[in-house]
Amino acid sequence: MAIIAMLVISGPAQAVQVTLNAQDLQDRIVGETGVFYVNVTIGSNERIPITNISVEGLPEIDGSPDGVLVFKVGDFSNVGDHKIKGNYDITLIEQIGFMSGYGYGYGYENNNNTPPFAGYGYSHQFFGYGYGYGDSPDNYTQLKYMVIMDTDGADPGTYNAVAKVNAGNDVNGQKVAFQGSFSFTLKEETPGTPAIKEFSPSSPVNDTAPAKETFRIRVNQTVNVTWYLDGMKKGEDKLVKKSNITLNTADIGVHNVTAVAENANGMAVQKWVWNVKSSPEGKLYASVKITPETIKLSSKGTFTAFITLPKGFDVRDIDVSSLMCEGAPAVKAMISKKDGGTLIAKFNRQDLDVDPGNRVVLTVKGKLLDGTEFEGSDTVNIIDKGKKEDDKKKDKGKKESNNNIGDINIINNSGTVNINIYNINYYDGDDHDHSKEIESDDENDE
Repeated sequence: MAIIAMLVISGPAQAVQVTLNAQDLQDRIVGETGVFYVNVTIGSNERIPITNISVEGLPEIDGSPDGVLVFKVGDFSNVGDHKIKGNYDITLIEQIGFMSGYGYGYGYENNNNTPPFAGYGYSHQFFGYGYGYGDSPDNYTQLKYMVIMDTDGADPGTYNAVAKVNAGNDVNGQKVAFQGSFSFTLKEETPGTPAIKEFSPSSPVNDTAPAKETFRIRVNQTVNVTWYLDGMKKGEDKLVKKSNITLNTADIGVHNVTAVAENANGMAVQKWVWNVKSSPEGKLYASVKITPETIKLSSKGTFTAFITLPKGFDVRDIDVSSLMCEGAPAVKAMISKKDGGTLIAKFNRQDLDVDPGNRVVLTVKGKLLDGTEFEGSDTVNIIDKGKKEDDKKKDKGKKESNNNIGDINIINNSGTVNINIYNINYYDGDDHDHSKEIESDDENDE
């Protein structure tokens, strides 16, 4: 219900209209969101110093203590500006012929600061600040506000509200206000199956990996909410009307997010389709695990990287020849069936171009067969960048005395066979066992 109020006062202001529309609020269930409009029209060539706008008789909820919502005209400079006060979101949606400015008044010295303040004396100066000036006889000023009200926490019942445009005091010190009234009824939520009244974001949701998204719901009654991602439970809230969860994933593909709200009255379900695509630069982020956790650079052995691509990609599509880890190319690779799609790549330790240290980040980079780049990192401890000169000399001596004992010629019917025999006690700085490294050029050796 909306009522137009027109007040005619003496002085420069002749007519101000305050029009309200609250049809959207009528018969709303407590907890729902509704809208009402406040429209202020100032007649042509009128000058009204507006201090603020207040709406009285509203529910006592956040933003309207004692049922009073107050906002200043000066908080909104342009159409589209909005201000949030508790359960209220106020937006200036229309502005016509609006001006703002300062005004001064002067009185005779013998006025003693009592009205009327007429004349041009300078002993007593009075200052005012106001909004809402029509600038020509054919123009008028109009300000229209949309107020979105979340009724969560309100008591059910009928509300008789009054919107006031407050213009300060008149020459007699009396408050000047132009007002309009409206009424609306909020209903109590009825027992029955829970219903999800609001949710965000809208579905489908589109993101790039690695993706992070917050999902929200609002239910018409108190419920327990359980959240799922691709069928896996991710969180829950007890005895709430509002619930939200922030989810993270680096997996490329289509995901399903589900919120289940339930109580003794029944259950309501909200679902989202979450599309996660590769990053704009076309690079994928793989999961990488490197072993061992401590790598000795002076060793001639290898280290291993276990590489898993995001969901929707197959490690069989990796171009093994493109794999690099901090300057070291992959020397061998295989696919682990046990881990269901993990590429196991080996790199030579001595090919690494890194400095020793604790928790050194090693990044594995590569390409898929279609040229798509990917990378992933892990941290390990790096030790023994190089040996001291004394150690090198000792090792050199060991090699010269213990390495190749010599050539032995064995004569048989098939011809001459050369066999290199190595000392099994020889140590080359690697923990690898060389005792079995005796090779022959002829499989028919005797």
